[in-house]
Amino acid sequence: MTDQEEPEDQNPPTAEATERIALLSQIRKRHVFGPAIRQLFQLYDTDESKTLDPSEVRQMMLDCIDNEDKVLTPEEAINFLRVILGEDSDALEDDDLLVNEDQFTLFMLNGMVKPKQQLKEFSQRSIVHRKLYLFIKHMLDQRGNLEDAAYRNDKDAFSDLLYSLFDQHAADDENGMLNVTQMLLLVTSTIESMERQKNEKNYNDCTVIADFMRPTMYEMETLMGSLDHEGTGVLDRDTFVTFILQSLSQAEEKRCKYSQRSGLHQKLYFFLSSVLLLKRQQIIDVKRNDAALEIQKTWKIYCDNKKATKFMALMTQAKEFSFEDLLAAANDGNGAEEINEVDPITEEERQRMAEVTDDTAEAQPEEQEQEQANEVASVPTLVPTPIPTPIPTPTPIPTPVPDSFVTATPLSPTQTASIFDAPPPEPQETLIKQYQIPDPQQTKNRNAPVLLIRGQSMTSKTKICLLLEQKRTKRMIK
Repeated sequence: MTDQEEPEDQNPPTAEATERIALLSQIRKRHVFGPAIRQLFQLYDTDESKTLDPSEVRQMMLDCIDNEDKVLTPEEAINFLRVILGEDSDALEDDDLLVNEDQFTLFMLNGMVKPKQQLKEFSQRSIVHRKLYLFIKHMLDQRGNLEDAAYRNDKDAFSDLLYSLFDQHAADDENGMLNVTQMLLLVTSTIESMERQKNEKNYNDCTVIADFMRPTMYEMETLMGSLDHEGTGVLDRDTFVTFILQSLSQAEEKRCKYSQRSGLHQKLYFFLSSVLLLKRQQIIDVKRNDAALEIQKTWKIYCDNKKATKFMALMTQAKEFSFEDLLAAANDGNGAEEINEVDPITEEERQRMAEVTDDTAEAQPEEQEQEQANEVASVPTLVPTPIPTPIPTPTPIPTPVPDSFVTATPLSPTQTASIFDAPPPEPQETLIKQYQIPDPQQTKNRNAPVLLIRGQSMTSKTKICLLLEQKRTKRMIK
């Protein structure tokens, strides 16, 4: 879309495309003027309060216009801020009126993107509107410089983006040329990249793709003929990128004017707008990725600190918790399940072990039975109710444990016994002595003493109980 390279097309512009181009032009103006207005706001926010009062707004206008008769008076500046704030200013005194950066920028942009005819009508409403119009017009007079500065800042990014688009659609050979079909796919796919979902923050109705925005094969052939001076039917990278960069360097108003020459010019405007939005979207994506990584990093630190804090709280107050609580905290909640999965024992094996225990106990010498009774009597208990010492007899029968001794739930915080009240662990071969083992002759008796492990009953630790009983049986057999 330059004066030297004008594609000739017989398709006239359409009204639908013209209306959509006007909306896209407003988006481009907001992207160019927005940073300039914010920079101007920050320049007059001398106290760095992120707000401006009426006097600061008036001083800004006075420095821009340099004619006190054409700027707002102090009273008019107060009314101007009330207009910006709307209903929020009804309950505020004049001295409390403050406008923030977003409110001021939005008001100014809404005026700067209006067509010229609407701005003229706006200026004829009152003297205050006339003064505001002069301030907006002063900002619009700087748009050429602003657009030029915006293009120069983004020129390298545009160049990299265009080269990337070309390489994605060009022929996959050493020449790397772009034919008409590939150029049609490139332009169409880039235009379609403008569309956003309704739930996205940057969604806009004017970016919804319609059929009148997509180029035809005939229009691409016309464009190829205007760019392919040698008549080879293909384009190289530099020719394509140079043509698009020249079009992007033009002012927005000039691009809108060129778009009314033909239907092809309108399609080219849509393509240029999609490139501008695609470059802006890349910046947004980079910021989002950086933010996501930072959030993930912060969340991991938080989870690690929370886990460490919870574990240390359990360790420092261990007397208030059962063994399963500490084990679950140490294994991230999987300790109890891991214990229950160790060496499962079937019902047949349990009965067979009980029979072996009874037979072994009957053949046991009297001295060994006496020694076992003494060992059981010397075992320290882990619950408030002490275990009665069995009376030594040729066939010792331990005193049945009271019902209060048997519990199916962990020790509560109010109980005095805890895992830290037990004596230090002994070597592996005498570990079984730390627990109360039922008499072999009473294995099948329901009233026999129940094996307790760290405050848990046999009903909750059946498998561990049977493992310990199995070890004891093997020792007695030996």
